Amino acid sequence: MIVVGDGLAGLETVLVLHERGVAGISKQSAWMTALAADGLNVMAIDVCGVGETRLQSQGEDSEGYEGLLLGAEAQWARRALNVGLSLLGLRVFSVLRTLEYLRTRWEAQADNLSIAGVGRGALWGLYAAALDRGVARVAALRGLASYKCLIEHRRYNHHFSVFLPGCLREFDLPHVAACLAPRPLALINTVNQRKERCEAAVLHRGPERAALGYVGHEPGLYLELGAAQNLELFATLYGLSEPARRAREALDRV
Repeated sequence: MIVVGDGLAGLETVLVLHERGVAGISKQSAWMTALAADGLNVMAIDVCGVGETRLQSQGEDSEGYEGLLLGAEAQWARRALNVGLSLLGLRVFSVLRTLEYLRTRWEAQADNLSIAGVGRGALWGLYAAALDRGVARVAALRGLASYKCLIEHRRYNHHFSVFLPGCLREFDLPHVAACLAPRPLALINTVNQRKERCEAAVLHRGPERAALGYVGHEPGLYLELGAAQNLELFATLYGLSEPARRAREALDRV
């Protein structure tokens, strides 16, 4: 579903990703109309296994514990894992292909695409923007703060489909968010394992991060940055004080 803004061609286009798909957006159609009235194009999609792409015999999973672990969505997530895929990855792939399609639309500017994700859609949008550097900005509403909070508590209220096996050996969601820099990212009402609004401390970097260093075979985030800029970027991400000075001192020792 796409709503064309009043200004027609050459406008910012917002791709809206709701965890319930187009049906979830339709219940909040007033703000989509308001965005269009302000001159923005707005598009909403059903990613893989959501909305009209869900098997017709299956209804929406309940938010109860049984539905989260044993519902239709959890079953499809396990089937994807059985063939070496992840349902989360397939949904991010849907978003990436949609971005490619939007760049072919006459009314959209290819370099002015934004993503607004709600619930699980916040994760799909976050990953897609990290992989597609052409996304100009992202707003994530009621998205999961970190995978770490899921494994630190016995009970959680998130679908099995948000799990990405083995990822915590390498990264967590705050690191994915860092990959969007310097593009604008708004994390709105981020939630914990119980889908409760996070305390600020949940999003803070732990003190152990500042004690770790990063040695890359090549600068993996921003190839166009120089050595000093990359060092300053990683010093900032790791929570070091005075990142510019620390970067200069590190280069002086080389």
